[in-house]
Amino acid sequence: MDGFIIIDKLQGISSAKAVAVVKRLTKAKVGHLGTLDPDATGVLPVAIGKATKLFDYLTFKQKKYIAEYTFGVSTDTLDASGVVTDTTAIIPTKDMVLRALSGFIGEIEQLPPNYSALSIGGVRAYKLARSGAEFNLAPRKVMIYNYQLLEQTEPNKYTFEILCGGGTYIRSLARDLGNVTGSLAIMSKLRRTQSGCFTLKNSVLLDTLKESGQIDEYLLPIDYALTDLPRIDIDSEFYRQLSNGVKIPFNQQIDGKFVVYCNGTLFGIAVNNNDTLQMEYNLYNG
Repeated sequence: MDGFIIIDKLQGISSAKAVAVVKRLTKAKVGHLGTLDPDATGVLPVAIGKATKLFDYLTFKQKKYIAEYTFGVSTDTLDASGVVTDTTAIIPTKDMVLRALSGFIGEIEQLPPNYSALSIGGVRAYKLARSGAEFNLAPRKVMIYNYQLLEQTEPNKYTFEILCGGGTYIRSLARDLGNVTGSLAIMSKLRRTQSGCFTLKNSVLLDTLKESGQIDEYLLPIDYALTDLPRIDIDSEFYRQLSNGVKIPFNQQIDGKFVVYCNGTLFGIAVNNNDTLQMEYNLYNG
C-alpha cells in the first residue's frame, strides 16, 4: 500500500498517536509530513509505503492555518496549554494589529518555542524545558507568504489566516506580534487547513477511517503530490535499466526536478545531471 491518507486531526490527540492508528490499520510503513501540536486540529498528511520517501520533498511545502491569538498574557509554551508567565492590561487595537502584520511578510527570523520537537544534543527541546534545564535555541529563517487578520472575536482575541513555509511556528508568530504591538500574546487556537497540495477537502477523521475499514477509499496515490512538477515519459526501451537503477542518457532541456514515468509506471523524481537522468527520489515499486 503506497500513497497518502490525510487525517483531519482532532484536538487532544498527538500527531504520533494519529500516525500509530494509520499504521495499525494499514500494517505498512507510515510517517506524517509535519507535526501538529496536540491542541491543534486539521490537516495531517500521513505518507504510506513508498510515499514515505518523499518526506524531505514534501515536509517544507507551504502550509495554511487559521489561528486565534489571545493578547494580554504569555505562557511558557506560548499557547493556551502552558503555565502563565506574565500578564498585561495593554491590548492592541485592531488598527495596531493591522499595521504590525506587514512587518512579518516575507522571509523573517524566528525564535522557535522552547517547548518544541527540535533536538538539542540529541534531546528534544520540550523534554529539556519540562525538566527545567536551561538552554538556548537559535533563531532561524522562515517564510511568511500571507498574514491576514480575519476578525476580532473579543476585545483581546483576534483570528488570523496565515500562509507560510514549512518549519514556521505559529506560536512564535503570536508571541512576536504581541511584542511588536506592546502587549503579550499566545496562540489560543490553531487549525491547519492546508499542507502542500493536501487540504481539508481530501481529509478524513480518524474515527471515520477506523469505522469504515475501507482504507483504499481514502488513499491518495503518490503522484497526487507531484502534480506541481513537469512529467517526463521515458522511452520504453529504458524500462529495464530504470527498474534496475541504472543511469540512462537524458538530453532534454529542462530545469529543476521532474517526475519520471516509463510505460505508465511512476519511477520517481529526477534531475538532469550533465545529460544523465539522476533519480533523487526513487519511487519504483517493482
